[in-house]
Amino acid sequence: MSVLEAEIRAPLLVRGVSGCTLTDLGHSLLKSCEQIESALTEVRDLASATPRERELSGLVRISTTDAFGTAFVLPLMAELHRTNPDLMVEIITQTRLGAYGIGADIEIGVGEPAVGRPGAEKLTDYRLGLYASGDYLSERGVPQRLAELADHSLVYYIEGLLRAEELDVLTRLTGHRQVTFG
Repeated sequence: MSVLEAEIRAPLLVRGVSGCTLTDLGHSLLKSCEQIESALTEVRDLASATPRERELSGLVRISTTDAFGTAFVLPLMAELHRTNPDLMVEIITQTRLGAYGIGADIEIGVGEPAVGRPGAEKLTDYRLGLYASGDYLSERGVPQRLAELADHSLVYYIEGLLRAEELDVLTRLTGHRQVTFG
């Protein structure tokens, strides 16, 4: 980035101890830079002499929630790696997108980012629910009221690591968090 900044004689990033953020000029150039990168990638792929040269390689780092990562990201990355053996994938788990990112190429989080993030877009809405196995319900019974949850073992996020208010439903529902497994 410093080469581009030197070429245009203006800062594109503000560098801080917690990471980097785009300047106004950086924001205005982002879409054009992405188009240039895409065009160069297309030219490289078309000019490749063999399919081997078109394979993906290098490191991609993905930050995602535990559940989404396990259910969706990991199977897709495993398949992508099977067809691109030189591709290395690192998965980092976190709940919410941080203000400055954590150096991941792709970040998937819950809720709105702490601050505006270039390129961030909503993937989907989702709902939380209470689930139990048939054996557990046969043994412990089905709670009929919120107060009855106090008599049940709950599996949920670790309170000290919960970074998204949208997920703090146990406190809102029961007034306290009684998590047996976190």
